[in-house]
Amino acid sequence: MTRNLLACFFISIFLSTPVLADDFFDGWVALEKGEYAKALELFREPANQGHAQAQYFLGMMYDKGYGVTEDDQTAIKWHRKAAEQGHIDAFKSLKEINASDFTESQSD
Repeated sequence: MTRNLLACFFISIFLSTPVLADDFFDGWVALEKGEYAKALELFREPANQGHAQAQYFLGMMYDKGYGVTEDDQTAIKWHRKAAEQGHIDAFKSLKEINASDFTESQSD
């Protein structure tokens, strides 16, 4: 996972404005350290400004419950925003969330 995070991080840095890049970088460092509340706070502004990687990370945090209560609807919201910009991992995450929802509904 760290290798993928690093690759996405470097791509995102080159496509971001300097201020958003700083917040994103600091958020990424906080996420890697397990400082989830700080990462969540730092990713929010870049994500709201359309930074696809920050949107993906917010989706992942809500999907996995990193620093927040797990929330599929919020995870889907952020993954969808990133996917609309062509973020491949966001597409995969949406597919996984939908598949797990289908599996859970079948077991009821």
